[in-house]
Amino acid sequence: MHTVAGVLSMLLLVCLAVYLVAVGLDKADKVASVIGVFVGLIGLGFGIVGLVRGRGDPNAPSCGVTSTVTGMVSGTVIQAGTINGDVDGRRRG
Repeated sequence: MHTVAGVLSMLLLVCLAVYLVAVGLDKADKVASVIGVFVGLIGLGFGIVGLVRGRGDPNAPSCGVTSTVTGMVSGTVIQAGTINGDVDGRRRG
């Protein structure tokens, strides 16, 4: 699917380039300006949608993904979630 989209995108860009060369510099400049306006408006729309949707609820439950690690650990291993306060990395005893 990605290959088809890539090929179609390249074909569209080549056709656009051929068209812009064929119509001349003045008309090509006007067409490119109109295309730029629409691309900018589409980008603005995506930005607004991203702001409205936000990042979701930070207190929502996780998606249930777990991982299991097996093996041997030698040395110091620290795993922490939220840490409040200072962290002292010195080895004890």
